[in-house]
Amino acid sequence: MQGSKFIFITSFIIAAPVVPPAIAQDFYAEGVVGTVDFSNSSVFDDNTFTTFGGRLGAKVTPNFSIEGEALFGDSTDTILETSSTLDPSDLSDPVLTTISGELELSSTYSLFGKADLPLTDRITAFGRIGVTHTNVETKFRTSRSDQPNDVRVSKSNVDEIGFAFGVGAEFEVNERFYMRGDLTHYEFDEQDINSFQLGVGMKF
Repeated sequence: MQGSKFIFITSFIIAAPVVPPAIAQDFYAEGVVGTVDFSNSSVFDDNTFTTFGGRLGAKVTPNFSIEGEALFGDSTDTILETSSTLDPSDLSDPVLTTISGELELSSTYSLFGKADLPLTDRITAFGRIGVTHTNVETKFRTSRSDQPNDVRVSKSNVDEIGFAFGVGAEFEVNERFYMRGDLTHYEFDEQDINSFQLGVGMKF
């Protein structure tokens, strides 16, 4: 099912601008900063962290653009579990075992088709849909209170391909510069990501 969605959205993005005139009218670049949270992760469900990145785009018709996006995230730590067991040699001194986890959004690369709806001379609403690839790294550490220097670490690195869709608005500061805000949902097999980004862009 995920594969068919990927093929459909990719075909849409590639085919949509192939109508006269199929020559880019404007190019633009943006720097963005925002937040990301994992909406259905059983382990890291409540974690939100900061992202930064950029976008490059080309306007192929007055109200349709193709844009590439790259986002990078910081890491977040959380205590997943703390348990207590009795030390057979000293029943009055329980041993605490702590499992902590670290999550890092290493990168997310996406390609979107973006449709604009001008509201005023300076304000434009838009929707976008596209394909995306993400790399998420997780690290788990297990430690015991009776062996504080013996910390066991396990790592995993997950690459996923999925699709994304979102909405937003753009405010034109002048003919060359603009500000933008958007909400985007990234959907994958293992987990979903919700993103809120603010950006400042320049047209070429």
